[in-house]
Amino acid sequence: MNLPFERNYCLNISKSKDRREHMKKMFHDCDLENIIFTEYTDLDFLKNNKHRNMLCENLCNMFNYNCKDINMEVVNMIINNLSCLLNHYQIIKYNYDCNVESICVFEDDVSITDINLFKRYLNNLPEDYDIIRYGILDWYDFTNDKKS
Repeated sequence: MNLPFERNYCLNISKSKDRREHMKKMFHDCDLENIIFTEYTDLDFLKNNKHRNMLCENLCNMFNYNCKDINMEVVNMIINNLSCLLNHYQIIKYNYDCNVESICVFEDDVSITDINLFKRYLNNLPEDYDIIRYGILDWYDFTNDKKS
């Protein structure tokens, strides 16, 4: 099945070759074609103490939190999400600069569990969309390290 977009991407973190193979198999099993795999490197350098503490202080200032209350695992999660965000931006900007009208970006942890539901979703896209998000979003409470 060809997706109804001019270009289709799958963001794959370069240190996770197993995710790439898993995604290739899932796309094959779902009969999804013409997907460009784009590798990226995460922002691990921000996880050293100096950079992480600077980021933590900035987050505390932004959200009015006491730095002692922020769990460092949550800070690491934020760093990972920033890395992913920057890579989404690069793909969007590149395609915008190339005058590509529509793109689809999968992340390497996506799971299409119901291909028929996914196809119905694709067949009913509004004609005037700018961005469509298909997925699950979790929100974290930074002070208690809980999903809400």
